Amino acid sequence: MSTYQPSRRMQSLTVIVAVLLFVVTWLALATQTSASAASAPCGPGDANRAALKTVHGERALRPCLSKVNLKLSIPQDGLRSRFNVKEIRRAGQETVKFADGSTEKLWHLSFASFKVLDGATIRTTDNNDAQVSITPDKEASFGGAADSGKPIYTDVWVSAATFRINLLLIGCLVPIDVSNPLLALVTVANSAIPNAITLGGCAIDMDIRYLVSYSDDPSSAGNYPVRLPNTTLSLS
Repeated sequence: MSTYQPSRRMQSLTVIVAVLLFVVTWLALATQTSASAASAPCGPGDANRAALKTVHGERALRPCLSKVNLKLSIPQDGLRSRFNVKEIRRAGQETVKFADGSTEKLWHLSFASFKVLDGATIRTTDNNDAQVSITPDKEASFGGAADSGKPIYTDVWVSAATFRINLLLIGCLVPIDVSNPLLALVTVANSAIPNAITLGGCAIDMDIRYLVSYSDDPSSAGNYPVRLPNTTLSLS
């Protein structure tokens, strides 16, 4: 029996395709260039565009939002940290308009960096359901610092989210809903000391309606909102 051994070129192409698919999946809601968004115009004169502002710099955003949902899941495995987040803020709940004219109350969160330490899945939950699994050797990061050292922030608008945050080994035992006042206290404390506190978490489930990565001070150096060193990606 012979065994197929893919060439180095084929292996490289496979990795490139996997990375591209992952990045497209992660940024789909931010760019809204997917077919589902294109098939849902924002009404006469773009009247149904959402009116959003970022936490940092209050940048005005006017995306045309379809109702594609991006679900981020990191399941719990005991009390060990599976992700960490820096400078997380809960900006509050906002009424967001979609391309079809309907509205939904979404929670607005922001963070300076989000790192997956031990496996996660990101999947779309529309009619073309697809899932990407992320398994880093060490960590895969979203946001963080650009090559210049300037922060790249990420804002997300979510319909639902639960966290198990590792606070003195207590938080991982109890899920904290995004609406819980305790999460507001955690985010206030976390954002009050920039670059000083990194929160670890054991599990997360987040239904993302829209996300955007941006920098207050972009530079000519590399500005990469997604970094995947030594990370295994699989598409299903």
